[in-house]
Amino acid sequence: MKNQMCKVLTGALMMSFACVGAIFTNADVASAKVTVKKVAVNAPYSSTAYVAKGKKIKLATTVTAKPDKAKNKKVTYSSKNKKIATVTAKGVVKGVKAGKTTITVTSKKNKKKKKTIKVVVAKKAITKVKLNSTKASLAVGGKTTLKATVKPAKNASKQVSWKSSNKKVATVSAKGVVKGVKEGSATITCTAADGSKKKATCKVTVGAGIASVSVPDSRIVRVKLSCAKALTLDKFTVQNRLTKNGKYTNATKRIVENIRTTDNINYDVILEDDSEISQNSYVKVSIASLVTDKEKEVYVGNIAGYGDAGTNKNTYVTGYSVGEKYSNTWYVGNSNAVGRVTYSVSGLPNGLTAYVEDNKSGITVRGIFKSVQNGTTATLTGVDETGTTFTNKYIFYVGDEKTIVYGVETITGLSYKPDDPKTVKDEESGSRIDSDYISTYNNGNSYGYIDFDEYVHVSGGKSGNVTLSYDISEIKTTDATTGDRIAVPAGTYNVKVTATANSDSTVTKQFNLPIKLVEGVTVSGTVKDAAGNPASYIWVEGNTRSDANDRYHSLGAYTEADGTYSARIIPGDYCVYTTGTDYDNYYLDSIGNTINANITKNITMPVYRVTFTTGISGAVAYENNYNTTLYSSTGDSYYIHTVADGKASNYGQMYAYLKKGSYRFRDSDDEDNYNTVRAYNKLTDYTDSETKQKYYYTSSENLISQNNKSLFKLSGSFTVSGAGSIKLTTTPFALVSNSDDEY
Repeated sequence: MKNQMCKVLTGALMMSFACVGAIFTNADVASAKVTVKKVAVNAPYSSTAYVAKGKKIKLATTVTAKPDKAKNKKVTYSSKNKKIATVTAKGVVKGVKAGKTTITVTSKKNKKKKKTIKVVVAKKAITKVKLNSTKASLAVGGKTTLKATVKPAKNASKQVSWKSSNKKVATVSAKGVVKGVKEGSATITCTAADGSKKKATCKVTVGAGIASVSVPDSRIVRVKLSCAKALTLDKFTVQNRLTKNGKYTNATKRIVENIRTTDNINYDVILEDDSEISQNSYVKVSIASLVTDKEKEVYVGNIAGYGDAGTNKNTYVTGYSVGEKYSNTWYVGNSNAVGRVTYSVSGLPNGLTAYVEDNKSGITVRGIFKSVQNGTTATLTGVDETGTTFTNKYIFYVGDEKTIVYGVETITGLSYKPDDPKTVKDEESGSRIDSDYISTYNNGNSYGYIDFDEYVHVSGGKSGNVTLSYDISEIKTTDATTGDRIAVPAGTYNVKVTATANSDSTVTKQFNLPIKLVEGVTVSGTVKDAAGNPASYIWVEGNTRSDANDRYHSLGAYTEADGTYSARIIPGDYCVYTTGTDYDNYYLDSIGNTINANITKNITMPVYRVTFTTGISGAVAYENNYNTTLYSSTGDSYYIHTVADGKASNYGQMYAYLKKGSYRFRDSDDEDNYNTVRAYNKLTDYTDSETKQKYYYTSSENLISQNNKSLFKLSGSFTVSGAGSIKLTTTPFALVSNSDDEY
C-alpha cells in the first residue's frame, strides 16, 4: 500500500511539473513568432503629404505582420520638425507653418520596422477648386482630360485628387484623364488634397452620339456614331431645309426607307424616292435614343451621286468639214459644281474663237473650221465657288472633201458564256457580239445594247457625215457546223470598221474598233423582304460611276424562287438597288460597293411580300397580264403580278411587294380591262425529258367562268401591316368595247 501511494504522488508531481512547463513554453513561442514584415504609409491622395497651414489630413498606415492581429500592427508617429507639422498618435498631420519635413511611422512590435513620408506644408489653404468642364460626353472607349485650377493661385498647394462615382461607367486617372467604360452616367469629383476639403464635380455621360453627318447621294444620309450602338430605322429622323434661316417643320421631314450598317458605327440612312436631299440645303439628323450628341446639322453644298462623272469629262465634236461654221455654248454640266462657275478656254482649233462674258460665267465658241482636225483637244476649265476645278475636253474630228478622220474608244465587256440547253438554269452571260452591236446579257436577261457607233468618232467628206459598216468575221462567235453560239473568251478583239463619206462614196477609211472582253467577277446572294422571307422574282440592278466619256458598267439579275441571285459583272464601284414587282419604285440598297473579286452580297428590301387570294370558287392560279394597279395612301403606284416561273409549284400565284400602309385599286370603268384577272381551277404540268425538271402552266380547259364571263374585276381597299396573304373582292366582268382576246 505504501509503495502504491508513493507511485501515485510521484505521478501527480510529474504531471504538475509537465503542465507548468507547457504553459511557460507556449507563451515563449507565441512571443517569439510575432513577425513584422513591412510598414507602409500614404497621404490621402498620394505618396507625399500635402497640407495647408492650419489644416489637417490623416495618414493611411498599413502594417504587414504575422500573426495578422491588430495588436501586432500598432505603430507610433513622430515629426522630424514639429515647427513645420505635428502628428497625433492616430496619424493626423497638422500644418504649422510653410515648409517641408518628414513623419516617421514605427512598429511597436519591431522598432526596426519603420517608414517615413514627406510632408509639404503650404502657406495658404485652397479656397476654391474649378474644373475646365462641368459636363462631358464620351463614347464607350473614348477619353477626355479634365483640368483643375485652384485659388489662391500663389502660396497654395496645387495637389488634387480624382474619383469616379461609378467606375463601371467611367474611370478617372490621377492626372484627370476620364475614360468611358459603358453607357450610362457618372460624376467625377476633384478634391483639394491640402485638408481644405474644397472640391468640384463634372457629370460625365457615356454612350454613342452623332459624330458626323454627310450626304454622299441624294437618297443617302451617312451618319457616323462616336461608338458602336445598334439602331433600327425608326430611330432616325432626317429633316431638310432649303434656306439658311428656314425652319424645320413636319413638311420637311424625310421618310427613312431603310438603313445599312456593318459595324453599328457607320450607318447609311436610305430615304424614299420622293424624299431626296437637295443640293445647297441644310440637313439635320436626330436620334433621340442616343445618350449624347442626339442631333447634328450639316450644309450640303453638292451631291456627287453616281449619275455624274468626276471633275473631268470628254465631249466629241464630229460631223463637220473644213469650211463649215461652228457655234455652241460650252459649260460644265456636272451636279458636283457648287454655285456659279467661272470659265476659261485653251487649245481651240484654228478658226474658232471663244467669246467669254465679262464675269466669265458664260462662254460661247464660234467660227469656221480652216483645217482638218484629227483629235485636236480644246479644254474648257470651270472653277466653282468652292474652288473645285472642272475640265471638259472638246475633242475635234473635222475632215474635208477627200479626208476622213476618226477616233475610237475601246469597248469593255464581259467574255461571253452561252447557255447549256441540257440544264434548267439559264447560264448565258457576258457580251454577245453581233454584226451591228454588242448585246449585254446577265444570266440570260438582256437589259441593254452597246451600239458600236457610240464608240466611233468620225467625220469626212464635204458634209462631214459618214456611214459606218462593221465586220466581225475575225471574232468566232458561232459554231460553223451547228450554228449555235459558242463561248468568246477574255481577250482583246478587233472589229473592222469601214467609214464612207455620205457626199462621195469613193472617200473611205478603214480602221479597227477594239473590244476588250474581261472574265469579270461574280456577285451573288439572297434577297429578302422586310420580314426576312425570300424575295422571289425581283430585279437586282446596279451601275458604276460614269467615266469621262459617260460610260458605266451595269449589274442585273432576277432572283430565283428562293430569293437567290447571281450576276457576272465587270469589276468596279457599284451602286446597288432592287425594283420589286414594279419599275416605278426603286429601292436603293447601298453605294460604294467596290467589287473586285467574287463576293456574296445579301440584300434586305424595305417592302413585304404580300400574296393575294380571291373568293372565286376553285381558283388555284391566276393570270393578270400586268394590268392590276394599286395606289398607296400617298398616290404611289404598285402592281400585282402573277408568278410566271413555270418551274415553280406556285405558278400563277398573285403577289406584290408593298410597304406598310393602306392601298386601293386604281380607278377603272366597265369598258376597260384594268384590275382584271383570269382564274384557273387546275395547273397542268409536264416533265422535261432531258432535264427531268417539272414545269407548270395554265390551260384554257381549266379556265373558270361565271355568268359566261371569264374575266374578274378586282376592287376594294386593304391595309398591309407586314408579310401575309390578303383576300380580294372579285366581280365577274366582260369587256364592252373589246374582245377577251385583247386581254
